[in-house]
Amino acid sequence: MSHIIRSETIFTDLTFPLSVQRLSQECLDHHSHDFVEVVYVAKGTAQHDIYTLPMDEELGRVVAPITISDVILEGDIFVIAAGEQHAYRQTEELRIFNILFMPGLIENSFIYLQDVPGIFDFFVVEPCFRTEMAFRYKLRLPPIARLRVEACLDMLVHELEGQQAGYRAAAMGLFLELLVIVGRAYTSVYAPSPYAIDLQGKRNAIQEAITFIEQNYAEILSLDTISGHVFLSPHYFSECFKSETGLSPWEYLTRVRLAQAKALLVSSDVSITDIAQSVGFGDSSYFSKVFKAREGISPRTYRKSGTKSKIV
Repeated sequence: MSHIIRSETIFTDLTFPLSVQRLSQECLDHHSHDFVEVVYVAKGTAQHDIYTLPMDEELGRVVAPITISDVILEGDIFVIAAGEQHAYRQTEELRIFNILFMPGLIENSFIYLQDVPGIFDFFVVEPCFRTEMAFRYKLRLPPIARLRVEACLDMLVHELEGQQAGYRAAAMGLFLELLVIVGRAYTSVYAPSPYAIDLQGKRNAIQEAITFIEQNYAEILSLDTISGHVFLSPHYFSECFKSETGLSPWEYLTRVRLAQAKALLVSSDVSITDIAQSVGFGDSSYFSKVFKAREGISPRTYRKSGTKSKIV
């Protein structure tokens, strides 16, 4: 069963193929839509699952389904293709924007967008080949791009809610601006230009490090291990990581580990010691100390109360 704590949906009339949802959720079971869904994570974290059905061209039929599962965090943006099923689990203070539109909306505007290759790559190509691009389906926007996207979304919601004269033209303009912002960010991360190789190389390294942390948080990780994975010195890597994400590598790792630990505390009877070890805290006393410092209560109290962070 889906439990939506708060869903503020803005729909326009049926002749205008664009709408926006602002959602705050505890969990949302797997579902699909007949339209394209662009999801921007404004706050919080969740485990996100995409259930994709790859086609075997030789057999001419769908083969075994593939589940892509990943942690999504504030600043992430990704595309869910029409008909593609997905779900959110283990949510913590999750607040998302859903931009919903029919596929033809981009196609009809592509004459204005074709000089930004990242738009086509991110919104069209990637959803078709995501099983071959492990964990690249999401884009973590750089800080400046986040601010621009959030401002754009707030204005888009305002236009669609108010429906004042000319709101359709204003909404379309904002939608195209949003595509350009995201397309440029995608290009800068995955297709470095010859004029900014150094800066974009740093961003690629940080994206790779984030993926490495999210896939290996349960292991014993050190700054040397993480920075070595992306071939940067520990000190330089720490500076780049903080500049790109606003967090130190250790703060980011701790956040991912605690999110996993809280989910286990409220959904299982596994001992606190075993949970601490399973998410990468080798010492349960240290885990309890960090948990209480971040959450304000002990892991045991958190489990007894069945508390999840409140969604506001």
